[in-house]
Amino acid sequence: MSKIDVSPIFTGHLDTLRNFKTGKRSKSDFIIFFLLPILIAYVFYLFDLNLNILVGDLLKALAIFSAFLFNMLAIVNGALTKKNLVIGSIKEKYAKEIHANISFTIIIGLFIIILLIFQSLTVSTLDYFSFKVNTLLNLSNIFLISLFFLTLIMCLNRIYVLLRN
Repeated sequence: MSKIDVSPIFTGHLDTLRNFKTGKRSKSDFIIFFLLPILIAYVFYLFDLNLNILVGDLLKALAIFSAFLFNMLAIVNGALTKKNLVIGSIKEKYAKEIHANISFTIIIGLFIIILLIFQSLTVSTLDYFSFKVNTLLNLSNIFLISLFFLTLIMCLNRIYVLLRN
């Protein structure tokens, strides 16, 4: 079971949501990366917006972004193995945090793909239970897609800073 346990990826990512100078958890990071996606999902719910007609396009986009993320992971691994990277340096710590963030984003992308497939299966039936399940899947997907893109933007920014210096 330990070979498919992704909890270290989640804890590794959550550990990066700290103020780099003080080492304390960053409230603003938690607001941006968790409360903002909840708010976005709630707005979708209030305006009765759903992703049902976009499921196919979202699956294609996630496939493209997943390939992009694996490429970013290779870049970070390359940065971690450079001879000029001093063990214990801030740059090494930063690269390891980026590695955790990218891994987290890939896992979130996989969850989104699974939930989008389930959401597409509930669209074809019109009973009350399927409608409620579809609504729950829609809100979950909106939350996860928002989290995915916010984390992706953070990863891009961090890689830019890592490779610039």
